[in-house]
Amino acid sequence: MKEYSVMPRYEKFLRFAQRVYHRLPLTQETKWRIRRFILPVLLSLRQENPSIGEVIKAALAPSAPLRDQTREARLQRLLLDLAGHGVRDVSHIIAVPFMGTGGAENVALNFAKAVREIHPERHVLLVVADRAHVDERVVRLDGIHVVVLRQFTDDDSYALKQSLLYDLILAIKPEVFHNINSEVGWNVIIESGERLKRVAKLFASIFAFQFGEDGKTKIGYAAYFLQPGLPPLTALLSDNQRFVKDARVEYGLTGERAEKLKAIYNPSRASTDDWRAQALDRISRRHTELAGKRPAFLWAGRLDKEKRIDLLVKLVQECPHFDFYIYGQAVVDSEEQLPNLPNVHVMGPFASPLELIAERPYTGFIFTSKWEGMPNILLEVGALGVPIVAPTVGGVGELVSEPSGYPLPEKPTAEDYREAMESMIANPAAVEARARAMLDLIDGRHTWPRFVEQVKGLEGYGI
Repeated sequence: MKEYSVMPRYEKFLRFAQRVYHRLPLTQETKWRIRRFILPVLLSLRQENPSIGEVIKAALAPSAPLRDQTREARLQRLLLDLAGHGVRDVSHIIAVPFMGTGGAENVALNFAKAVREIHPERHVLLVVADRAHVDERVVRLDGIHVVVLRQFTDDDSYALKQSLLYDLILAIKPEVFHNINSEVGWNVIIESGERLKRVAKLFASIFAFQFGEDGKTKIGYAAYFLQPGLPPLTALLSDNQRFVKDARVEYGLTGERAEKLKAIYNPSRASTDDWRAQALDRISRRHTELAGKRPAFLWAGRLDKEKRIDLLVKLVQECPHFDFYIYGQAVVDSEEQLPNLPNVHVMGPFASPLELIAERPYTGFIFTSKWEGMPNILLEVGALGVPIVAPTVGGVGELVSEPSGYPLPEKPTAEDYREAMESMIANPAAVEARARAMLDLIDGRHTWPRFVEQVKGLEGYGI
């Protein structure tokens, strides 16, 4: 395990240098210039403890990565900002494209929280790499620090953010760099992974295959980044087994390359405290609470094209005798338009799964995504005892099957949904049995302790 404290033979030297630095009768600007020169030396001493001569030689070398003054100043500003916020002993840097309340961001937070639970003395950086968006509803946690690269670059170009992320990894030398859906992060891995893997173990996550408008052409993270990015990675993580199996076949991965692909199942945010007892209670009260009322179905997620809002619109138009409560907002696309119909109730964004069931019970949950890994929203509503109708895209079939829900074909029609919904209304006992089976599945595979156990056992990640 890497040592993060200053080694004893350099402690006196560094303390003396620090006292001299603060007592020098120089302007702050001049002191910052001095700091810019010695910062790589101090960082290297703290991280690897080579000889002072080797460190200074590396800092002065023409090929040193910090030789560009403007580039160096960006890194300096970022590191000083981290120091000002009390960041220390960073063991993991996790990159995300933006910080919202979606699935990928929840995965990043889960890994960060697991690291903190396993090693409370270590800190984690969540680097918002592609866009500057940070949702105000994202919960800030002790020891997990959000860094927005755009705040330290002169413009919004990926090239600048890529170079800054690269320099940050080299400067901090974390145990792990983990990229989750960031194009900036993928470019760093592809272009500089062979060098970076000497100072950190490299991980990335891909959750599903994505497809173009024709429904056949593969696009997105797997198509663009998996093959060129795989060689320097310690492991490529997914949240479902189906992607792991399909990717091995799709790209002809065998031997060591195939073994790099691993599935780590996500925990359900709703599986806390006495969640199971509460869910069983909701299921037992379900029939009585719904009796005599119009069927009410819940939909929640991003109002983006890949979530098949067009299919949802067709469904609500064809089922005027059902009420639909729709939670969410657009993140990637401009917001998809929902019809102004009496049976459509647009509820807006949500931060917690419990918000979804606070006002009413539901006949069931409707899931309409075009592609998916293992959707967090299904883990959440399933743990709340709400029965689910969903197409078996990506890893969904590992969660929603005949025993545990109402699975549909990968390319379902509105009629497929309507038939499943009417079956739920006609057979309440069967619905309750499937909802309880879903609780069993989540309890055995998607709880927080189980997730931490997986992270801790992941070679190179749990340290």
